[in-house]
Amino acid sequence: MKLPEQFVNQMKMILNDSYSDFEESLQMPSPISIRLNPYKIENDFNLNLSTQIPWCQAAYYLQHRPVFTLDPFFHAGHYYVQEPASMFLDFILKSLEIPKNCNVLDLCSAPGGKSTLLVSYFSDEAFIHCHEYDPHRAQILKHNLERWGTRNTFVTQGPIEQLSNLNMRYKIILVDAPCSGEGMFRKEPEALKQWSLQKVKACTVMQQNILNIAHKLCEPEGYIIYSTCTYNYEENENQLEGYVHNSTYKSVQISNPFASESFENNLFVYRFFPHKLASEGLTIGVIQKQSDQKPVSFQSNSFHHKHKNTINLEDWINDPADYQLIRIRDIYYAIHFKHLEKFNYLNSNTKFIGGSIPIGQIKGNIVYPEHALSMSLNLNSQIQNRDLELQEALNFLRATYSPTEYHKETKWVIAKYKTAHLGWFKSNPNGLKNYFPKNQRIRNL
Repeated sequence: MKLPEQFVNQMKMILNDSYSDFEESLQMPSPISIRLNPYKIENDFNLNLSTQIPWCQAAYYLQHRPVFTLDPFFHAGHYYVQEPASMFLDFILKSLEIPKNCNVLDLCSAPGGKSTLLVSYFSDEAFIHCHEYDPHRAQILKHNLERWGTRNTFVTQGPIEQLSNLNMRYKIILVDAPCSGEGMFRKEPEALKQWSLQKVKACTVMQQNILNIAHKLCEPEGYIIYSTCTYNYEENENQLEGYVHNSTYKSVQISNPFASESFENNLFVYRFFPHKLASEGLTIGVIQKQSDQKPVSFQSNSFHHKHKNTINLEDWINDPADYQLIRIRDIYYAIHFKHLEKFNYLNSNTKFIGGSIPIGQIKGNIVYPEHALSMSLNLNSQIQNRDLELQEALNFLRATYSPTEYHKETKWVIAKYKTAHLGWFKSNPNGLKNYFPKNQRIRNL
């Protein structure tokens, strides 16, 4: 691996005598790791789990990389394939002892690794707002959250500036900022090809813009958790120090035996280096807002829709009395009453693309359930299942398997592999029609 001279000089200044160990580690294979879904604990797969990742209780290294695409449990959201250092977020949240029922904002969410970790940490009482600028990546984020079975998320897409005038305030704001990618050189060769000092400078402009918006949205005594997959000071310490030096925020120390702690000018920052820990590169810091301003209140708009047809929530989810049925465009969603005001407010002021519990659409007199509902943690446990063998499950995920049997007592049947819910069959006299989404099918395997 040929490293840019300017990058080498930078890293020698940061690492001093350990630089040669760092450079040697970049020639080693990247570790493979997953984080288990705590809400889908009945797993029955063999992924050759090796050792637990010490800074995240539900995460494990794998002995070798399997073909995740050929594992039905992967498609059903029973685990997430995630870089080990990114899971340090779990350790930080536990160290801060943050209430588990607060408002949370993930400002740069895609593809969803940290978002699903937030969902796993916080309770259903929390309201988790996930935002992504890029429309394609936003769809990936939405799908990953749906596989996780989430019911308290609100996913938005568009320019981040659209959030700057919101009156919502958040206890936790995660900024996993776009960066020059120095920590991913080993895993993503394209990041190495694209690196330059000009790119570093361009990234700092984006990062500062995102942090300015995070500052506006952070509630008094709330936290901004800022991370990049880079090592340099320009994209890390330099981005946070202004907020700390003017006493708007204080830097929070996270005592830990893992990451390398850097403390300069009253600012704590933590770095993961591949020669010290089995991970790629990451830098992360936490600052807490010191402002005594009063929280901003907001007014939401209620939704009133007139329909000839409607959906009976009790047919589709558990605890239906706790949810309000709302239609956004053509899709009906079940929104928990405790989140309804926030949901309505954000839906009036941002571009909503998914979240809460998607129920389905009405076409004619038939309810067509959303694919996400099949994997929801609130799915009605009385809905009929069709158990599949492994090859049948994989063919279902390819949308090439449709059994010929007829279930006349029900219109919709869950395709299930062991404990993994994979999607919907529609029952008709000719058999069970496969309704696995086209854009999520297994191809060429």
